[in-house]
Amino acid sequence: MQQPVVNITIPVFNRFVLTQKTILALRKSLRTVPFSVTVVDNGSEPPLVERLREFHQTGLIDKLFLLPRNMGISCACNIGWSMTDAPYYMKLDNDILIQDPAWLEKLFKLWRHGKPLSTLGPAWSK
Repeated sequence: MQQPVVNITIPVFNRFVLTQKTILALRKSLRTVPFSVTVVDNGSEPPLVERLREFHQTGLIDKLFLLPRNMGISCACNIGWSMTDAPYYMKLDNDILIQDPAWLEKLFKLWRHGKPLSTLGPAWSK
């Protein structure tokens, strides 16, 4: 795997079905912008933890960190971002389903303005 340009961290607490859908949808993304998927679990129920371990073993998740209890989103993100060195860091909620395989490339095109700080969020369609 190429050195990731983006560390995508997914903080997780339960949501068995949505979490799986989020990870599977993300892995359909194009790799024109190399990225790493880091999941930090906040003490989810055992069936989800087992599924996350399976995803990690099969390579759907690059890095996995299991917290013994819910420490909150901020803690989970900070742990995840520290696990993979990359020029860019992103938080992806475990109920977001990426639909466009070129989403990350398009996102980086929006950042071409060259300003040092930028925040982008999702566009909701009806």
